[in-house]
Amino acid sequence: MEKKEMKKILITCFVFSFYVVFLTHQSFAASPDAIQGLIASHMEDVPLNTTQIDLEWSVADGYTGYFYAMFTKASEYTQYTFDEDTTEGLLQNTTGATSHIHESGSDETYYFHVAAVWLDAFDEEDFGPTTSYGPIVVDITPPSCNVNAPDSTTTRTVSLSFITDDGIKIYVSNISYGEGSELDLSENNPMSWDLSEGEGEKRIYVRFMDRAGNTCDTYKDIDYYENTPSVIKNIDTQYTAKNTEISIPFSITDTEGGSITISASSESVTLVAINDLSITSVGGVSSGNAYTTTVSAEENLSLTLSVTPITNLTGTTTISLTITDAAGSTATTSFPVTIFTPGDVNNNGTVELEDVQNTFYFIW
Repeated sequence: MEKKEMKKILITCFVFSFYVVFLTHQSFAASPDAIQGLIASHMEDVPLNTTQIDLEWSVADGYTGYFYAMFTKASEYTQYTFDEDTTEGLLQNTTGATSHIHESGSDETYYFHVAAVWLDAFDEEDFGPTTSYGPIVVDITPPSCNVNAPDSTTTRTVSLSFITDDGIKIYVSNISYGEGSELDLSENNPMSWDLSEGEGEKRIYVRFMDRAGNTCDTYKDIDYYENTPSVIKNIDTQYTAKNTEISIPFSITDTEGGSITISASSESVTLVAINDLSITSVGGVSSGNAYTTTVSAEENLSLTLSVTPITNLTGTTTISLTITDAAGSTATTSFPVTIFTPGDVNNNGTVELEDVQNTFYFIW
């Protein structure tokens, strides 16, 4: 082979090699694109009590590099950039997926950062844009839970009110926790609830749930019994001379015991005004035409009703006594009171034989 041809061959090889190196360098001259198609087990800024965080992502077709990926606490970084200075000691990710397990016993907020990387013609790392995802809120703390309701009741329907720090859902049941429909707490606080049938101690089960799915269970025991209204012994017809106060003894009995209030009223306030009625006994509080006290179960309480007619008036009015017990049940008895002119017991304007007979009857 002549020297001239050899020279041409060498020059051709050199130029070819140069172009190979040049084109190779050019093919990696642009940095990798940002990752795409990020899928996470936790939605951003939505608390979840799942302690394992899973993420996966993809890149453009034909990509043959690898990734740097890292989780950080919100208190450390919310944004991060991968480069040659921040990746020292980090493992390369070649799968396009990673996980993190939250091992702390308290809540935590994380951010996830990932970038695509490839090697250029000189084996130098070329970094794509860093993609950050978050906040990822791991909430493992149950909500506080408490339910307010009466300790006892004489009606099956009771009022429940709920107290919690961050619960948003409730389940209420007479059977067990988590039974029944899921209810929005904001729309059902307070709420009316029917106890199971039959007297006795009833337990209401309440489950609270927060946005992350954490639950807190509590219950309320309520003593349900059918209340027996108090009893006021009947009072016969009463008579009094005009301008004369009359004291009428009577007694009451309350089956269950507790606080009671007895009040008096007059059908004809032109004969006996409300302010002219008063009830007294021992140990309670008398307030005008009402009297409040506390009695034991089955206790027989003696009281006195004082009736003062309006001056110089005669006639008949009906007096009513109403007792309200601790459960809100009421009982009423009524009786007539006749106010007469002395000697005219029948109040017809004349003194007759019947009046005299009635007068002797009263004396007897």
